[in-house]
Amino acid sequence: MRQQRWILSGLKRAFVSQHPHYKMSAIITKGGRVISIGFNRAPSGYLKSKLFCDFHGVHAEVDAILNCSDKEDLKGAEMYVVGRRPRTGALILSRPCELCQKYVENFGLKAIYYHDSDGKINDLYSNDENITQICKSNLDKKSS
Repeated sequence: MRQQRWILSGLKRAFVSQHPHYKMSAIITKGGRVISIGFNRAPSGYLKSKLFCDFHGVHAEVDAILNCSDKEDLKGAEMYVVGRRPRTGALILSRPCELCQKYVENFGLKAIYYHDSDGKINDLYSNDENITQICKSNLDKKSS
């Protein structure tokens, strides 16, 4: 399934994130191709230091939208949000926060997929159980 493909791709890319505790990435796709990628990071000009541990910074979802060169491409696109712990690589809940959900909704994306700490993949808008069960079993096999 395409959801599993993009979730796995995001998990590999999440380690680019600058955050010391949560490695998050967001991939936006349309028509089977990646149109933007984002990571949680410190805002531009922010001095990287121990203070970053207490600072929320730019979320991966927002960064992916900001990195998209043509915002019109976002209409009808899909977003995949993933997260890991940096030291262990363990999955963490990657559901977008309420502010990110509201921000993303303004751009007309048709679906936002994320996973929980058990690898269960969910669609923020539909929560299709068929998607969840198929992807979870395949993700368990490939991420371990």
